[in-house]
Amino acid sequence: MKTTLMTLVVASACAVSQTVFAQEAEEEIASEEAKSYSFGADVDLFSAYVWRNAVLNDQMVVQPCVWGEWSFFEPFAIGASIWQNYDLTGHRRDMHKTGLTENDYNVYLSATAWATEEEEYKLDLELGHDWYTYMNRRSGTKGSNPNTRELYLKATFENPFVTVYGQTSWMYEDFGDYKAGFHYEIGLNKEIEVTDEVTVGADWNVSFANRDYQEYIYGTKSSGFAGTTVKLYSSYAITEWVSLQATIAYTGVLNDDARDEMDELGSDYDLNGHKYPRDLLWGGVSLKFEF
Repeated sequence: MKTTLMTLVVASACAVSQTVFAQEAEEEIASEEAKSYSFGADVDLFSAYVWRNAVLNDQMVVQPCVWGEWSFFEPFAIGASIWQNYDLTGHRRDMHKTGLTENDYNVYLSATAWATEEEEYKLDLELGHDWYTYMNRRSGTKGSNPNTRELYLKATFENPFVTVYGQTSWMYEDFGDYKAGFHYEIGLNKEIEVTDEVTVGADWNVSFANRDYQEYIYGTKSSGFAGTTVKLYSSYAITEWVSLQATIAYTGVLNDDARDEMDELGSDYDLNGHKYPRDLLWGGVSLKFEF
């Protein structure tokens, strides 16, 4: 009888143990499946519109973006985003029919090319395509503000010290009178978690471009070094899926030949019929949602 009772107790314990382990395994699988999808939205309010180390508008803009990513097969993921720019003042908006001046669309394929066991060191690669579409100017001629496209390859090396990243972009469709060209960028990024809610960070990048691309972004006929941007930022996690970030940045043109050409135009350079500063201190706030 005692042997029978002991057998029943052991069997019951094994059954409970198997049930617990099965539940934990199911929860782990469910958690992994949940993490395979992510999406969110950002709303940036900046004192200027800066892109590729060039000041495209030195007055207030708002730039919303929605994005999503799916890790369909480890280590690969695919993603997409839609980004917009709204000019909030008449400085640049007067060229367009509305405050919405630009819609950009992005798709990409990313993968972790190499990582240590605990992912303390990791190399990520991203191959993507951008469509830059612009609102027609008030002149009503579509060719006065054409659309363009780019292919890019980006690499990011994460480590415990400083994250290193680089990107090469090929604008393969002419932008009106500007010929298609190449743009290159390398940068460093460092983030420090001060508390569970507060993170501070710094980012620096320097860019290079061939003559056609520099004429596209600066309106000059130089090549080589282009510009640089230094950013300091701090983010506060309001909830698990909402954060608020404040940014202050400096952008400047590094190319001496480009600056000499700009000096001929005065203190500012002329791009698309408007003058914008070569060097600018700017910043703003961002509201970020991630699910």
